[in-house]
Amino acid sequence: MKGKLFIGIFMALALVFSVLAVGSVSIVETSVSLSANPGAATSTTMTVQNTGASTLSNIAISASDLTGPATISSSQVVFSPSSLSLTAGGQSTDTVSITVPSGQKAGTYVGAITATYDASNYDSTTLTLTVNQVAGLSGQATSPTLAQGGSGLQDITVTNTGNYDANSVGYSISTLTSGTNTLAFGGSSTGTMNIAYGASATKTLTFNVGATQAAGTYTGTATFTWGSAQVQVPLTVIVRAPSYSVSLPDVVHAETAVGDDVSTQVTVQNNGDYTLTGVTMSTSNSDSTLSGTVPSTLAVGQSFVITVTSEIPDDVKGNAQTVIGELRFNSNEHADTSDIKATMGNKLDINRVRVSFNDASWDTLNAGENYDDEEVKPGVHFEMTIKLENLFDDDSNIDMDDVNVEVIMEGLGEDGDDLEGDTETISIDAGDKTEDVTIDFDDDQFGWEVDTGKHTVTITVEGEDDNGGVHTDTFTFTIDVSRSKDSDFILSRADASPSTVQCGGTVSIYVDGKSIGEDGDDKAKLKISSTALDILDTIEFEIGAYDEDDCDAMDDEDPEDCNTFSYRKSFKVPSDIAAGSYPVKVEIWNDGGDEKTDEDTADVQVTCSSSSSSSSSSTTSSSSTTTTSSNSGASVTSTKPSTTTQSTTTSQPATNVQPTSDAVQSGQSGYVSVYYGGAGSASQPRGVVTATPTRTTDTSQGKTSFKDSPAYIALLSVLGVLLIIGIISLIAFAASGRRKDE
Repeated sequence: MKGKLFIGIFMALALVFSVLAVGSVSIVETSVSLSANPGAATSTTMTVQNTGASTLSNIAISASDLTGPATISSSQVVFSPSSLSLTAGGQSTDTVSITVPSGQKAGTYVGAITATYDASNYDSTTLTLTVNQVAGLSGQATSPTLAQGGSGLQDITVTNTGNYDANSVGYSISTLTSGTNTLAFGGSSTGTMNIAYGASATKTLTFNVGATQAAGTYTGTATFTWGSAQVQVPLTVIVRAPSYSVSLPDVVHAETAVGDDVSTQVTVQNNGDYTLTGVTMSTSNSDSTLSGTVPSTLAVGQSFVITVTSEIPDDVKGNAQTVIGELRFNSNEHADTSDIKATMGNKLDINRVRVSFNDASWDTLNAGENYDDEEVKPGVHFEMTIKLENLFDDDSNIDMDDVNVEVIMEGLGEDGDDLEGDTETISIDAGDKTEDVTIDFDDDQFGWEVDTGKHTVTITVEGEDDNGGVHTDTFTFTIDVSRSKDSDFILSRADASPSTVQCGGTVSIYVDGKSIGEDGDDKAKLKISSTALDILDTIEFEIGAYDEDDCDAMDDEDPEDCNTFSYRKSFKVPSDIAAGSYPVKVEIWNDGGDEKTDEDTADVQVTCSSSSSSSSSSTTSSSSTTTTSSNSGASVTSTKPSTTTQSTTTSQPATNVQPTSDAVQSGQSGYVSVYYGGAGSASQPRGVVTATPTRTTDTSQGKTSFKDSPAYIALLSVLGVLLIIGIISLIAFAASGRRKDE
């Protein structure tokens, strides 16, 4: 028995010591109390202990919401520090700070502070905050205008800006004066009122102005007092001579077709100082009628409603208000008028707008659209067309005349100026549409240094119908201009001069271009080519970015500082080319031919007279052969010795032979063999010019010898091959004999 008792006592002591060994959180204060005014901050301290035998780390200090006349969020309570670590038996002081919200209602608010180590080891204490009472008032007053012999009211509104109910707020109202004149009001000038927390109260003054009251501006003061709070509200009342006045607004009918009826209600009110008698209403035109009850007597402030119904006449202008008559008010004492206005629906419509850049395909735009295309870049050439429609029905026979179109493209011209365009005056029959009309701009090219991004384009059309009605329509969209981050070029000119040239004549190609990318290029490539005219010229050059100097990169000693290029070269037109129009293709590439950034054509019109075409002759001719190197770009010539040919009466067809590989590799555009068939033969027109070297074969003899025949040449070739084989065989035989002797 004694043994069991000993074991029990031992286990109890072990349990006690084990709990003490863990440690325990304790807040020393049984409560924490603070006080403050609304909008102010307050703080105090408290002590947290570790009553156990081991260290406690990361003890969190927190607070709950405080409740009372209202609620104060726990976020307004701050602890410093917000976390503690205590050794066994240790303690620490913590600061508690509270910021009271502005306007917080006065009273006592209670919450809790908790120090927490873990879910089973924490302690709490009561947090009490007293929000002090603070009185506050604000006020304002109306400023009525009263007629002599009339009456009116003035409202003075006072607001409780304190944080508790304002009871027994005293007020005192002074006499209103204007110079030496005074203005009396009804009701007491002193008294008290109650204003709840956050509420307002109104003191109303009644004025009965005598007919002999002096006109002028009367002022005074209303003073309100609540404890330490006081507010003075200035008072102003204007007294004027009496007048007659009626509120008679314009009648504005809704948009309606010509010939249709439309109705609109109007409210008429006596806003003067006298009662009006013998009241009547009428209109000035027979197309407008009235309905509704019109009182014969209209007291001050009284109103009535009438309905005005009008038939829309033919001369009403479209898309704009037109006065078609008057609404008339009459009484024994006063008369007034207002306008009756009608609007005819717009009958001029922008049916379609299309744009094209760099002669590419046409794109149709929608109103409000942002046009974003890779072709839209600085310096780009563009075209724009518009199609209009007369929305009047065919049967109306109302045509549109003198239709004008105006276009403004914002910031797309040089130096950021606007581009402006228009068309010639257009006429449109009733119910018809125009064809696509080209808009003529002051410049058909964007500026080189336009800002990237969206630019607004506004198209406005205006026309007059047969009845004099003016109709308008507007179409707006945006164009998104982009600029390459790399090198990019655009051609601004590609021309041939003269544009018409004789066979065998000389034509010059003129090319201008511009750098429009944000980066320059040391391997820009310009290519000029025409197979028919035997033109091929490629130039590689260096050029700077778009924002470099406006100088010629092909001519300047510092091409990387230039943003333009110009090309001028002359070429010989083949003398035996057929008459016609021949395009010379112009291409500009970046990065040594990596990407073609733009292309254009220069058209050359070739005409051939009888003297410039090939002809046959029955006499012996002697001439020299001149050739043009087409890939050099310049008019470079070489002369061969003259060749004499004897004509015969037997003609053979001329044959064009394709250029040899040697000729192509040497840089020549073509190699032509000409077979002359004697008298009566005619040269076929060709699409290439004769290039150096020109090989002429005489076929003017009626017969040819065996030595001149292809068979003879073939025989010589075979004999040459056999001779070489024989020599090789003899050498091999001799070598083998020496080896045997050795």
